[in-house]
Parts: sequence; structure tokens; C-alpha cells
Amino acid sequence: YCFGASMSVDYVHALLREGVGKSIQWSLLLALFAVVGSYLVGRNVSKPVVSLASFAQRLTDEGPGSRLHVRGSTEVEYLSRSISDMSVALHERETELSSQRDLLQQFMDNAPAAIYIKDPDGRYLMVNSEFERIMDKDRNEVIGHTAEVVVSSNIYEIFRENDRIVLKTGEAMEIEEYVPHADGLH
Repeated sequence: YCFGASMSVDYVHALLREGVGKSIQWSLLLALFAVVGSYLVGRNVSKPVVSLASFAQRLTDEGPGSRLHVRGSTEVEYLSRSISDMSVALHERETELSSQRDLLQQFMDNAPAAIYIKDPDGRYLMVNSEFERIMDKDRNEVIGHTAEVVVSSNIYEIFRENDRIVLKTGEAMEIEEYVPHADGLH
């Protein structure tokens, strides 16, 4: 046994007995703690954090619904489980909302009147098939846009004023809005 290339073990023991090696003892002890601490941090913090970051990227790329399988009981692992559970719950709610939206669209499409739903800025969120027929526009041309893409500017102002009334009162209204077509007002 030798320490370095030129010190025998007996010489090192003699130094330690004399007190010269106390700083070396502390240095070795600190180095041991650093190695053990580094291992524990890597196992208990770094690895779960990297796993959680990868899961977050997967959620960004693929959307909710993925599950992260986590073992252990550290704070990071608890957080990972919570985010995983939220992802699954969000996916279930999105699926239910999509199903309800499809049902609402079917109901609207079977109504004899032109029906539409707008956001507070006047952009169309949903329109039914009768709206498409009357306006001679496909819903994909209309959704996300204001009535400016559907009617002329003077008619648009009338539509927008009706929207303001609905927003101000907070109540649904049945309004007959006339739109010029090739064969007259409808």
C-alpha cells in the first residue's frame, strides 16, 4: 500500500498520529461526503427532475393524456405524480368536452334557423349548416373570424351593434338580421 507514489502506509499513519494529517482527514471525509451527496442528489433529485422535464416535453408535443410512472416518495416524485394525474384528468375532460361540442353541433345543424355562437370580440366560434347555406360560406371560412368575412361593412356594423346588445344584457336574443343576396334581402 502506498499513498501517492512515494509514501508508505506506515509513513501516512505516522503523519496522522502526529496531527499533521488532520486536514487530510477532513479533506478525505469531505470528499467522501461529496461523493455520497452527489450520488443521493443524482438519484433523488436530478433523475426525477430530468424525468419530469421529459414528461413535460412529451405533454407539449403530444398533448395531455400521457401518464408518467413514478416510484418513490420525494417531493419531486410527488410533484411528478400530481402532474401525471392532472394530464390524465385533463385528457378525460377534453374528450368529454369534445363529445358535448359534437352533440351541440349536431343539434344546431338540425335546426331550421341560422344559428351561430360568437366570442365577446365578435368572432364566430360555431355556425350551423343553415347559416352556411344562407351566407354561402363554409364554416371553416367563418370560424375564428368576425362578420366582416361574411357580410359587407355596413351590414357588419348592424351585426356588431346586435352583438354589443347581447353582451351588455347578457341574454340570448332572437334577432332577424337581413343580409343582401343576389336575389334580394334574406
